[in-house]
Amino acid sequence: MKRKPKEKSLVLKKMSYTNPAVISKGQKAQAKQEDKNPDGEAMVFFNKTPLAFHLERQSHPKDFERMVFVIKACSKERPGFNVILVEETGNGSRLISTDGRRLHVAEISQKVKSGGYKAFASKDAVVLADSNVDFALPNWERVIPDETIARGFLDLQKAGFGKSREKTERLTLAYNSLFCQTGESVNLRYLGDLPKKQWIVYSQNKKGRAIVLKEKEDEDSAFAVIMPLPQREEYTAVAA
Repeated sequence: MKRKPKEKSLVLKKMSYTNPAVISKGQKAQAKQEDKNPDGEAMVFFNKTPLAFHLERQSHPKDFERMVFVIKACSKERPGFNVILVEETGNGSRLISTDGRRLHVAEISQKVKSGGYKAFASKDAVVLADSNVDFALPNWERVIPDETIARGFLDLQKAGFGKSREKTERLTLAYNSLFCQTGESVNLRYLGDLPKKQWIVYSQNKKGRAIVLKEKEDEDSAFAVIMPLPQREEYTAVAA
């Protein structure tokens, strides 16, 4: 379904994009996306739904990074898992998301009303909109294992996917390091979605149980719980 140019640039303008070249680039990207998804579901959603929260990267870089971290654990395929849960705290808000195989939790300094939200992140801003569906993650805290052992550290400061061979190699090294520390293999993309920081690795004594990764700078404010891949009879670490 075709969108008028004015409608295509609406979200970009709401997210403080004022450069015509940037807006034009966004329109072209959206047009390509519409070819793949004729319904333009995401754009229609944000055009018709009032934004509940808007945060710019430049003004709140730490909160922005943590919100993006949480958004990345939302599922793109499973209905009901594509929304983030927000809980108000004494000093700000706690954000939670899961795709069924991993759980991302982070606290931010901004106050956001408790509830479930659809989320969208660009390189410069994050917006939240009411999901318009009943949503809850009942007992999400039960996913976090009670008894874990600190196994070591995971250095992702210069690791990631992309054109840089060095970043890819560092991500591979981090993947192998996690396997050596826990004896478990995980989805490599899950590590690539973590902020580029140092993480403390926790695991349990039994095999096949959830792994917990906590941000070294602030363990209680940002962490991920990841389920390992099914065990195989033989495993070979990824070659660096």
